[in-house]
Parts: sequence; C-alpha cells; structure tokens
Amino acid sequence: MATKPLSRLGFVVKWVYETLLVTLDSHRMPHCAGVGCWTEDGVRLWFRLYTSSHSFKNLNQHPKATINFTYNPKLWTNAILGMALSYTTNKFGLPYLTQAQSHISIRVEDIRKEDKVAIFTSSILDKTLPLTIALYNRAPALVIEALILYSRRNLLGKKVVKERIHQIYLTLGRIAPNSIYKTQVEKRVSVL
Repeated sequence: MATKPLSRLGFVVKWVYETLLVTLDSHRMPHCAGVGCWTEDGVRLWFRLYTSSHSFKNLNQHPKATINFTYNPKLWTNAILGMALSYTTNKFGLPYLTQAQSHISIRVEDIRKEDKVAIFTSSILDKTLPLTIALYNRAPALVIEALILYSRRNLLGKKVVKERIHQIYLTLGRIAPNSIYKTQVEKRVSVL
C-alpha cells in the first residue's frame, strides 16, 4: 500500500465524507447506515457512531466492515430508510453494497467513547485500493444553500437568514475545516 493511500484517492485531511457503513449483526446479516468518515493521517479512517446504534453494537461484536462510496440518491434513500439493498461479499467475507461505486474494507483499531457517541479509528484491510472513489463532502452544496439564503435576506429577514447561515458555517467547520467553503460562508455572515 502507498504511504498515504487515502490522500492518493482524494481525501483531504479532517474533511468529512458521506459514506454508507456496512456491518455484520450477531446473525452475520448485513446492516447499513449513513456515516461521515474522515482521515487524520491519510492512512486510516475515523468515523463517529452513537453508542445506542446498531452499527456500534455490530462493530463491537464483529470489528470489520466496509465503507461504501456512492453519489446514487436512490441507494442513499434505500440505505437510510432501511429498504431493500443488494449486497455482495468481498475477499474478506465482508458484505458491501453492490450498487456503490466503490468500497474499502476496514478493521476497527480503537474506539474512544465520548458521552453518547463513540469515535472509531480503523485500518484499511485492502492491499490494493480502487483507482477512484466517489468522495462526497457536503461543503459545496452548503455554500450554495448559504448563498441562496443570503439572496433572500430581504424576503426572509436578516435575523432568520443570519441564524441559518451561522448553522451552515458551524457545520462547515466540522466537515470542511480550513476550506474555501467555510471562508465563503464566513464572508456572508459577517456582512449581515
């Protein structure tokens, strides 16, 4: 594996990418959930789960899973709403979403609990990674949303618009820190 395989795939350190995590339950049946994941070193993946979630319980029983990457809105809808999904098993015996553009197999290295949330650090099992993956970070869409809100400040009221844009700004701080996206929204908040 290359020194920084996730960086080679386009991951920006500490940016959160929307993915679909597939775990195995106690009966070895696949379970899928939407999860934001990020890298802090270009080599491992981090993600956060509620300690009451099925995914958290599953990973405590079976500490291997797949992180699935897709832009497909129908796949996202089916996964989030618990509708029928199609799985295939990879060489590690782990299920992945057949319709996803790509997936990465992971093994949990560490779990750090913080109140009702746990942060997982995982290593990559794959020796060879896909050449490309469908990385999706919400930052560009949030900037567009902030700009649309800004353009409607006279209709919605400056106070309402400022509050909504401020929430977008906070979200950008979590999912795309130190980015041009955060800077663009910061400029809109400062002039309101």
